[in-house]
Amino acid sequence: MAISRQEAARRRKANLSRDDIVRDNPRWSDIQVQDYLDKQEDIDSLSKSSDTIQEQVDQNTKTNELQQAQINSNTAGVNNNASNVAQNAINIANNALNIAQNSLDITAVTNSFNSHNDSDSQHGVTGVNVGTEDFAQSSIGGTVLLADLTNDAVDSTVSVVSPDAPLAAAIYSQSDTQANIDLTNELKTNVNQLVIDLNAAIAQINDALDKSKTAKQMSTT
Repeated sequence: MAISRQEAARRRKANLSRDDIVRDNPRWSDIQVQDYLDKQEDIDSLSKSSDTIQEQVDQNTKTNELQQAQINSNTAGVNNNASNVAQNAINIANNALNIAQNSLDITAVTNSFNSHNDSDSQHGVTGVNVGTEDFAQSSIGGTVLLADLTNDAVDSTVSVVSPDAPLAAAIYSQSDTQANIDLTNELKTNVNQLVIDLNAAIAQINDALDKSKTAKQMSTT
């Protein structure tokens, strides 16, 4: 008859010897006593094995519970990964559409740039675009430099202050002759000054012409 683990444990604690069994059971034969001892030894062995097995079962149970928790966590991770994969698939599809649109936009911008780059008239200019080194030509307009300043010409201050020459007299008059001499001398002086003033004006004009040529506003040939 099978006994409980508690009963087996109680019997092990009693630790009955052969003499204890014979004394408590005087009517038992030696075979019965030995049989009892053998069975008790088997029970002790089974009990110890049972304890070991139970400990292993308990450890396996804890391990299974831990593994189950890990499985649950992994399952949640797999489910989350599946959701992420699905979202990534959507994102990839959207990115593919965006890339296609970007390709169209790049092509449009490239065509627009090439058209702009090939054109010689842009940004609202009238005629051909002019750069800082596209200087004016005889038949084509262009840029010129800022000419250096030319000083203003000096006004001439020449004036004849001598009286008009007297009317010719029938007879010689020294005063009339002197008046004519004074007037003639003044006119000579004034003419010489006018030449000086004219040359100064010519120098100013030539200076302005040279500066206009330097500024590429006028041809040098």
